[in-house]
Amino acid sequence: AFTPNSLTPLTNGTTTWNQNAIAAMGDWNAVGANIRFNGTAGVGNPCVTDGIVVAAFDASVCLGILPALALGITRLVAVVDSPTSIRITDADVAIIPQNALSSSGAFIGDAFEGVIVFPLFDFRRVALHEFGHALGLAHPDDVFGVIPATQFTVMFSQSVLARLSADDKNGALALYPAPVGVSGGGSSSS
Repeated sequence: AFTPNSLTPLTNGTTTWNQNAIAAMGDWNAVGANIRFNGTAGVGNPCVTDGIVVAAFDASVCLGILPALALGITRLVAVVDSPTSIRITDADVAIIPQNALSSSGAFIGDAFEGVIVFPLFDFRRVALHEFGHALGLAHPDDVFGVIPATQFTVMFSQSVLARLSADDKNGALALYPAPVGVSGGGSSSS
């Protein structure tokens, strides 16, 4: 759960960080991949490998300190089933608390739809990006060069997309193909 809540309504019309996190989960669920986030505001422990995606502010507890330029970090626990098959068994997300500064001077101070203007970043976009990592997606720019996608490295782009790109959706569908004859997703993961 992302608490405490913002002291004032956020620019995108929401009133809590959790609403934005759950909306970001909903964007991934709408892709139709055979995996689902169950977005509920509750209590969880990111320090426990329990098969539950726990997302919260403050990356200093068990996940380690955030890398110098990062606004969020995702910890994946995976099992290698074969040389070509890796299964994620747990994923936890930590996002820098509101108005806390990264070493680059960047911070999350709001949730908004507009263009990112450094140093202010949008919470919902950061959550959307980190939940992509929880699914197992990497940064495409780490692998393929510059690709316009939500999974593009957030800290190095002032035009990060506010919604999932075709590249993001295709990545989720490649990892978790939709069941034959089923639209809107299949099995559950939280």
